[in-house]
Amino acid sequence: MKTPLKVGIIGNGSIGTCHAASCSKSPDTKVTALCDLLEDRMARVAADSAPTAERFTDYRKLLAHADVDAVFVCLPNYLHAPVSIAGLEAGKHVFCEKPMTISVAAAQDMVAAAGKAGREGKVLQIGMVWRQDPAAVTIRKLIASGVCGTIYHIRTTLIRRRGIPGLGGWFTTKKFAGAGAVMDIGVHWIDTSMFLADAWKPQTVSAVNHAQFGPAMRRITRAPSMSRTTPPGWCGSRAAHR
Repeated sequence: MKTPLKVGIIGNGSIGTCHAASCSKSPDTKVTALCDLLEDRMARVAADSAPTAERFTDYRKLLAHADVDAVFVCLPNYLHAPVSIAGLEAGKHVFCEKPMTISVAAAQDMVAAAGKAGREGKVLQIGMVWRQDPAAVTIRKLIASGVCGTIYHIRTTLIRRRGIPGLGGWFTTKKFAGAGAVMDIGVHWIDTSMFLADAWKPQTVSAVNHAQFGPAMRRITRAPSMSRTTPPGWCGSRAAHR
């Protein structure tokens, strides 16, 4: 019988809760550690998906002391790079939620850390989940077979019909989120297009930034403001979580 992969979930907001639930249902994984500043939220995740998991409020302590093989980084975007790099340096496999991070420099640091960890058999994976979608897998095979001819143009669209998630919190604060819709949902379609066509070396990149509808949403929904300070070993807050 194969030994389950022991998993730690860093950040127990909505995405972390989903990963914990999925891992608890798989015979190949077991959640052995949780990390979040909000102990009541962590307790709910533990009760639902990981009753025997160790609990931490500082991710550094989880990485140093928890019995884990791999960690899920489910934190605000600006924390993806430092926590993922720390996980790799601690000898863990790392699954980091999308987007990878908020700057090219930070992404390069992650790639460098992954290269070093890779020599020890450790893996960094970014949560670009549409690559595993059955439709995407089928289309990629068709393109690779040559049946579609030369792919020279791909156009993708995605519409979120209502609402800006976490309006007023980290999700809509540039220094924490990095950007808006492009980093939230656009990364999926950019990545999927490049994956389908196996086109990983773009020659030029351009974009347009505007907020035609965003400001009006303030009349519809609000969220608590992002805290001005971030404690050491941050793993979530009421306003700042996935």
